[in-house]
Amino acid sequence: MKAQVFILSGRDVGRSFTVEEASRLGRSSECEISLRDRSISRFHAKLECVDGAWFLEDLNSRNGVRRDGRGLKRVEVMDRDEFLLGQLPIRIRIGAEVRVAQPEPVGGAVEFEEEIEFESLEEEAVDLPEIEIEELRSPEEEAVDLPEIEIEELRSPEEEERGGYERRRRELLDSGRRRGFLRGDLAQQPWWIRTIAVVFVLGLFAVLAFFAFKAVEMLRS
Repeated sequence: MKAQVFILSGRDVGRSFTVEEASRLGRSSECEISLRDRSISRFHAKLECVDGAWFLEDLNSRNGVRRDGRGLKRVEVMDRDEFLLGQLPIRIRIGAEVRVAQPEPVGGAVEFEEEIEFESLEEEAVDLPEIEIEELRSPEEEAVDLPEIEIEELRSPEEEERGGYERRRRELLDSGRRRGFLRGDLAQQPWWIRTIAVVFVLGLFAVLAFFAFKAVEMLRS
């Protein structure tokens, strides 16, 4: 004879468990009936069959097992008895099998007496005449190759004379740079260089004149 445990509320409401000989109820995954309710202990109670009678025993749970408001340690279970495991209500059926009625299909199956065959249509290939397309050439490709004409640069006598003067001027500047600005043409130097050179020369003459004057005084004395 089997027993069935029905959960009446909580997260497991609507679930049912079949017990053949004995099962433990609690939050632990080691229990045969594992329940998800914080008010029950990990190993809360035990439902077992002894000599054809079913008993529900409290396994020293924190919130206990109650029926009709009274705490129970071990009690014989009758068909349709309801208990509280902590705050979780359960109902126990003894020797009853719950059958789930299978709904009958609505309406009968539709049978097709005739099969509809669809003829496959093959596309007929249409032979089209081949069209030859002439290759079009761009105007650049069709351009006529013209011989290259060399044009000599014509210069006037004034331009040639000016060019000679410029060449001479560049040669003088190059020679002045190679020999130094004192030996080169000072006229080709910037004004501030010429000013420094004049001051330097005047200072040099002044120093020489001073030493010459001192030398003359020494000779007279």
